[in-house]
Amino acid sequence: MRYLTGLFSALLFSGNLFAANLCDSSCDLSITFPDGGSIEAIETFTITFGDGGYINDGVITTPYPAGDTITAAVGDFIIFQANGSLDLGVGGNIDYTNIQITSNGVMSLAAVEGAKTVTIQDLTLLGSCSLSISSDFKVAEDGSFHLFSGPVTASTDLTFTNYGSVSGFFEFESATLTLDETTYDISGSVLIEADGLIQMTSEEVVIDTLALATDGGGSSSDSEAVPVPGDTEQASASGGLINLLSLLVVSLLLVTARYRCVVARR
Repeated sequence: MRYLTGLFSALLFSGNLFAANLCDSSCDLSITFPDGGSIEAIETFTITFGDGGYINDGVITTPYPAGDTITAAVGDFIIFQANGSLDLGVGGNIDYTNIQITSNGVMSLAAVEGAKTVTIQDLTLLGSCSLSISSDFKVAEDGSFHLFSGPVTASTDLTFTNYGSVSGFFEFESATLTLDETTYDISGSVLIEADGLIQMTSEEVVIDTLALATDGGGSSSDSEAVPVPGDTEQASASGGLINLLSLLVVSLLLVTARYRCVVARR
């Protein structure tokens, strides 16, 4: 009885109790570490290698036959020296809850076979790591997807659904973004913050701000395009910004002129 109680407690508090696969069927995933880096298990994860999978720690390349696994417990690191790399191989996957990757290289990710969908539970990219993704992807409910320096480059005609918290810089060729049960067609450079989405242009004008879903979301038949330069809303916002800047400049000039007058009198 004590054994069963202990087993139940271990399962209850296990770090990967609610772990799920990164890709619904299998992944095509590779990561480079030009200046070294690491993969940290914030929660326990298991890597399953496919055909041709390997880990190069920067010194030694270790091949893994298809079906081989390595498991990292909470707090464990896979350390890479300069010029290290990881490739899951054909048919690989990662069963995880929370992973942090530190690299200034490139992470290429695509889901293959099945529904070809990537699910982000908790994933943090540090060290200007650039993520190139070419599959539909979603952030799970209560999940987090945070990019600190490097951008995400997403290929054509993707669907990105957010049920959690997202922050980072994205480059979409074209995508459908679902936020708070509303669907937006987007393309170009998009800066997403934890409390909103801002699309930037070369003119550095904020086009729009949208609330990110925090309590779940889904596809919606109500489609709304993010405003583009030239729209009435943007023109109004731009005009207000220009008027405010003009007022500040005039105020500064008046203060400067008044100061010069005072100095001259002295």
